Amino acid sequence: MKQKIIRFLKLEKISVDFRTFIFLLMPLMIFFSFYPMLNFGQSHGLNFEISLIEIYLVFFALINLGPIWRNRRNLIKNKAVRLIFTFCLLSTISLFWAPNLIKGVLISGIIWLLFVCFLAFLSYKNLPKIIPALLKILIISACLMAIFGLFQMFAEIIGLPQSVSLLCDGCLANQFGFARVTGFTIEPQFFGSLLLIPILLLLQKFINHKNHHALNICLVLLLVAVFLTMSRGAIYALATGVIALIIINWQNFKKGLIALLIIIGSFVLTLSIQGISAQLNPRINDNFYAAVSRTIHQLSLGIIDIRSSDHASSSETPSSDAPIQGGYVEDSTDTRNFLSRLALEIWPKTPTNIILGTGIGSTGFILHHYFPDQIGDTEIAQNQYVETLLENGLIGLILFVILIILLFRISHKYKFLWAIFVAFLIQWYFFSGYPNALHVYLFCLICSTVVLSLTSKPAYAKLTTEKPYEKQKAPKEK
Repeated sequence: MKQKIIRFLKLEKISVDFRTFIFLLMPLMIFFSFYPMLNFGQSHGLNFEISLIEIYLVFFALINLGPIWRNRRNLIKNKAVRLIFTFCLLSTISLFWAPNLIKGVLISGIIWLLFVCFLAFLSYKNLPKIIPALLKILIISACLMAIFGLFQMFAEIIGLPQSVSLLCDGCLANQFGFARVTGFTIEPQFFGSLLLIPILLLLQKFINHKNHHALNICLVLLLVAVFLTMSRGAIYALATGVIALIIINWQNFKKGLIALLIIIGSFVLTLSIQGISAQLNPRINDNFYAAVSRTIHQLSLGIIDIRSSDHASSSETPSSDAPIQGGYVEDSTDTRNFLSRLALEIWPKTPTNIILGTGIGSTGFILHHYFPDQIGDTEIAQNQYVETLLENGLIGLILFVILIILLFRISHKYKFLWAIFVAFLIQWYFFSGYPNALHVYLFCLICSTVVLSLTSKPAYAKLTTEKPYEKQKAPKEK
């Protein structure tokens, strides 16, 4: 069995030691960003919780401290390492003026943990050889999580408790008539963001290589899962990434159009699943057309309204067994814009705020301090750019932007990765907070590590449409 797995992952040419085995688990572990969870209560504007991925990353960092130390001289020479270290150092120094010290220390710890993991990635000498295995494990893991998402839809229909379905309160069928899937994350948006990379990688494979039926099925499954989240942040980010991917692969424009048709077909399939779920749920007074029209109204920000007139009017005073949400939920968008606006009002109040920020982890405390009747101390800005500007000032935001530019620059030979980075740039507009979005930053670090490790090696050329660094000579005819 072990040998079959090694052959399937194409790891015959390397020795899979314990350290490599733990690394290979990362594409699976990253999906457990919330469940299972150890909860130690709430205090100082922070939920004291430890997730499985956090435990895993701590263990991963510890077992790699030795290789990191032995490779320290090469790591210090790396520009990306120096830039990320500077950002981490700035966040830690800001603890001296952060009003919420305990939260700041914990978030600073998360940032340093990600940095150590980044150093560990760079310390893997066999990284180019295990990239295909990591990609396969990522695709398989994502498909398993998508299947679990379909189970969550089914669980709502038959009335299984939340302890089994793991759905959040706002994801139950009483909201839209059907469940919004979350996987093992805290909310749909984070599950959707976890699916962005595998979807874009499969689309890249579809556009530039011969069709593989199994991969096409995986692509449709993941697309349906991300649409079932009903997360506008994840879906808009996916749409932007797809557009970027088609532009990057303009030479295969016809295959790009076919990929668009697959995406549209998957969306239609998703609408059908949602409509059938609403129709079959015995506890919800809803029908197929109402559920479908409600989804379209929500995802289009209320622009496309095909709801029946009687449903649109009755949604203002719904019956006890009707879905709570009649369509586009404006409060979600308004709250996000409201929090960002308040944060931008606080930022320029003092010269220190402008240059150095209010301190790491201070957003909720500062918002509550200035607007105690409107904002709680556990709130976040729900916009990573705004939160970085508020907590780390202009210096922190400039470093953050430089790191993003560096991601694009170092990956210029693997331009399909740009589609992934563009998708995350959109995602950062819809959420903030390092503990909540741990997987997004981890994905970015892994992508940048992959590129850095392959800058002078041709091992990854066969996985892309890029020309290999050295053309192999054709064998002589006998």
